[in-house]
Amino acid sequence: ASPSTLVCGIPKNQSAFRSELLPDAYEKQAIFTIDDVYQINMSDGAINILDAGAAFDISSPRTTKNRFYFINRYDKKLYGVPLKS
Repeated sequence: ASPSTLVCGIPKNQSAFRSELLPDAYEKQAIFTIDDVYQINMSDGAINILDAGAAFDISSPRTTKNRFYFINRYDKKLYGVPLKS
């Protein structure tokens, strides 16, 4: 990812947060989310939703030049998603 690119996981089911005490409930794994992966070009505002291929609750996000890595809270495994150029 270039310095002008933001990559993040954003929950699809944000309504689940309304009844929870955050961030405590999330950190204590009392709630889980299903996240979309967004790649946002901060220079021109272009947004891409990346296909992660399954339902993920993203934690510990990291990027390299061409991949977005994260731990899935559901199964504790490491995943990588290719970034769009």
